[in-house]
Amino acid sequence: MPHSDATGYVEDLRSEINQPWFSLLCQKAVIEGLSTLDNAALDEVYAVLLAPTSYPGYPAASAAAAIAAPAATVDYLESLSAFTSFKRLSATLNISLTKPINLIFGTNGSGKSSVCDALKVLASSANPERPLENVRATPPGVPSFTFKFRSDGTPQVWQPANGYGLRQQQVKHFDTTVAIGNVQNSVEPGRVVELSPFKLYLFEVLKGMVVALRDKLQGAKHANDSAIGTALGDVRRAFDAFDGLPLRTINEAGLGALQAEIDKGASYAEDALLMANRATEAELIKGTSEDGLKLLQSEVREVDALHKNLVTFSTAVAEFWKADLVGLNEQLAAKQKEQAVVAETLIPDGATLEQLLALVRPAAVMCDLDNAEGHVCPLCRQELNAPELELFKKYYELLNSTLEKDIQNLHVAITSAVALHDSIEPFRNLAWIRGTSIAIEILVGLTKDVGEVLLDVNLVSRLTTKGKEALIRVQGTMAELASLLKSKQQTISTASNDRNALLEQLRLVRIVIQRLEYAKLASSKLEVLKVVKNKADWKAFFDSTLPTFTALLRKLTEAAKVAYDELVIADFRARLEAEYLALTEQPMSSFGVTLVPRGSEATVTLLPQIGGKEIRSILSEGEQRIHALALFFAELESCKHSVIVLDDPVSSFDYNYVGNFCIRLRDWFKTHTDKQLIILAHS
Repeated sequence: MPHSDATGYVEDLRSEINQPWFSLLCQKAVIEGLSTLDNAALDEVYAVLLAPTSYPGYPAASAAAAIAAPAATVDYLESLSAFTSFKRLSATLNISLTKPINLIFGTNGSGKSSVCDALKVLASSANPERPLENVRATPPGVPSFTFKFRSDGTPQVWQPANGYGLRQQQVKHFDTTVAIGNVQNSVEPGRVVELSPFKLYLFEVLKGMVVALRDKLQGAKHANDSAIGTALGDVRRAFDAFDGLPLRTINEAGLGALQAEIDKGASYAEDALLMANRATEAELIKGTSEDGLKLLQSEVREVDALHKNLVTFSTAVAEFWKADLVGLNEQLAAKQKEQAVVAETLIPDGATLEQLLALVRPAAVMCDLDNAEGHVCPLCRQELNAPELELFKKYYELLNSTLEKDIQNLHVAITSAVALHDSIEPFRNLAWIRGTSIAIEILVGLTKDVGEVLLDVNLVSRLTTKGKEALIRVQGTMAELASLLKSKQQTISTASNDRNALLEQLRLVRIVIQRLEYAKLASSKLEVLKVVKNKADWKAFFDSTLPTFTALLRKLTEAAKVAYDELVIADFRARLEAEYLALTEQPMSSFGVTLVPRGSEATVTLLPQIGGKEIRSILSEGEQRIHALALFFAELESCKHSVIVLDDPVSSFDYNYVGNFCIRLRDWFKTHTDKQLIILAHS
């Protein structure tokens, strides 16, 4: 359904495009009334294009306040006079044109056409077809005359040197030449119809804004593409050593694989593995030569010796700490204290428990203390009576109690723990931690850890967390040395038995090393790679967005054409139809006249035809003049000229058409009182 003006068509297109940035452009053109985008407005739209969610939404269009136009002052043509060598007009001729409607009539040869030529040189910039000078005079002279409009302070002089069409903004004329042109030529409806109410300029404004935004986007794309080229060159140079891997040869075509390489760098945490593989590589290289094999064998002996010492040391320390010498001594003291309480009534005055036990233990060997009846005392050889037998039973119970057994066991455990302590003492001289083929950082760390362990190997204090953690590190180094030893032994075995297998193993290790070193370098270049990835994302955005502008500009053109057709051409057809009815009391179709569009852009022209033929080849002279006048009156509806000149407008008209013309002219003037009419006719 047609809209009342272009804003409706723009709104339809805005809904169809459904992009925040285009909605903002429509807002700038339709609601804010901008004709172009300044830098600030362009930046605002560009920001919404990049971040659509930043656009708050299309505002409701507010009706603009109507501003009353100031009343127009009719700029009448007041006089034509002082004709000099202008046709055959007399120098004394003074034509006063002070009325709104002026009729100049006369027979052929009366000078009416000469006056009309004077009016035409003011109205038209085209050179006149007929000479203006008095060709009968000798010499003809230079034609001139004076004229005065209401806006002129004094009469103005016209002569050819001044040029033609001096007042073409004020004077519009109709004559046979115009009539023929209207019949023969296509007409542009925009010349007839007042375009401004339809706001068709909005389409050109939007096109200009879209082009400006596209240009800014293209500028950003070019800058981004240039930056990508430079950044990719830097990346290729950084990864030049990694033949066959993506970042060595990456270009714009391979940007899609960039994220995977960034992920490799971001997840890299394999320095230990890289170091181990480098060590393996070094060993494999040694295995490729006789001297290298000898060196490997020497290294095996060094590593093996250190490893064995560490095993002995670690085992002894672990067993010593497990024995818990301090805890054993504490338990022994507690048991002995408990035993002293039990034996308190048996200890003679001035003696100790140890002295008592030293006496009783040998006695138990010679006498069954639990059943001594009938025996004599093994010390004094006297007979044992009831009190003595009871005392002997208590001695027996003391020797055979659980406390005594526990105490004996604790003594054994303490002795064993002290022996373990003593076995570790030789390791206090840390000189045994050595090896010319073992990495210095391993030896330094091991020396420190063993020293911390030895601080907790003593007879008077318990194990600390620091010592325990140090032993764990020592055991880790043991495992590392064991692996290293096994690797060296395997290398020697492979080198001795299958050199090709050794070389293949070396090749595979180097592949692993290359992969790890590549990932490590990617990790160190992570920020650079992320910058390139960001630019790659922008490149993808630009490449996908820019082509849409061509389609959008095409849609704007199509929408403008539809609007022009439904607004301007429809209005023009209606006007022309109304003029036909006014001049002939018949519709245009009764004459067989149709208007055929010409051109594919919005500014199409319409060619009047009958059955595909030009109307001048079909219609009579009078009918052709009807069409010409209908078109002229249609133009008058929107023309800005203040003076309208009609030269012999009703030639070839019959009586009825002349009457219709006069009525139309009267009706037209009633609605255009701000115009001045000058009519030249034979009657």
